[in-house]
Amino acid sequence: MLNLSIQTQLIVMRCFNQQDGRLTDIEADLDLYTKNVIALVTTVWFSWGGIRGMRELFRRLKAERMDEQDDGTVINHHNLDE
Repeated sequence: MLNLSIQTQLIVMRCFNQQDGRLTDIEADLDLYTKNVIALVTTVWFSWGGIRGMRELFRRLKAERMDEQDDGTVINHHNLDE
């Protein structure tokens, strides 16, 4: 079990350029830029979808016509006007 843990630590250490496990300055900057780009793309994507969905919601609500006969009464799991 101890041997597996040491091997895992060595594999993780090889992913980094330095022996103490820290990223170099260039790698850290690239990592930060990558995360920022992903965050920006995700924010734009969700905002665009949300705005588009809100437009569709309000368009449908505007087109919806109210039935004056329907007062919301339900008897035996059916609307009263049906």
